[in-house]
Amino acid sequence: MRRLERREWTRQLRGAVYRGDGAAVVELLRAESAPLPLWQLIGDGVAIALAQQAPGAAQLAADCAAALRERDWIGDDELADQLDGLAGTGPVPLLRPLAVDLEQLSAILEGDPLTTGGALDLHTGEVWPRSAVEYA
Repeated sequence: MRRLERREWTRQLRGAVYRGDGAAVVELLRAESAPLPLWQLIGDGVAIALAQQAPGAAQLAADCAAALRERDWIGDDELADQLDGLAGTGPVPLLRPLAVDLEQLSAILEGDPLTTGGALDLHTGEVWPRSAVEYA
């Protein structure tokens, strides 16, 4: 595979994650020697690849989990734990109830992905719109 421009690589990765194409995620991550620091997106893609048992996904999961733990942003540890559980190298994280304002959550999930979005605090259930995340 030819080396892609970063913008094109990111577009293709987002498309592969959206389609749930684990093999394409693995291929894109192998083709890029220094992936962009989109670790949440990469982690979501690697989780898909692990679920589909795509060849090479386990090593990518270990690399992604290590990068997430090193970066240590909100949600990084939880995603790293999820990847470890899916790869069989750590315990599967237990789910717990979380009170969330579903109207606020739907507002950040619906619409154009370039203008909507945000984050959900997994400890408090607070929904953060994209503008608040980018401002912080």
